[in-house]
Amino acid sequence: MSTPVMNRKDRRSWNRMVAEARDVTAEVPVSDEPGDVIVVHIPAAEALQELQNLQRKADFAGAVSVLIGKDNFDRLNEAAGGDVPFTAWRDLIFDVMADLNLGGPGSPPESSAVPSS
Repeated sequence: MSTPVMNRKDRRSWNRMVAEARDVTAEVPVSDEPGDVIVVHIPAAEALQELQNLQRKADFAGAVSVLIGKDNFDRLNEAAGGDVPFTAWRDLIFDVMADLNLGGPGSPPESSAVPSS
């Protein structure tokens, strides 16, 4: 996260903030072939809300579809031969969200547990 700048003159413009956010990406390798990747961008607020709602319902496949897009979801599902365990989708969400510096919403449920001392 950026630190607020006290002097308005030193703040970045809104267009610059948006442009910088659009430059943040995560890559999901589909196969061992070089360049066979899916590039994921930071989701819009509405998509992030939908992603969180699907995760609360433990619909990790649906959440991945929202995060990377339906066509890319189908591509990954096909590459895996279908019938993908939900934990693989959950872990993919966690990895991509961490790569996008949005670790909180994509964190798997066990990461929110407070460790006992």
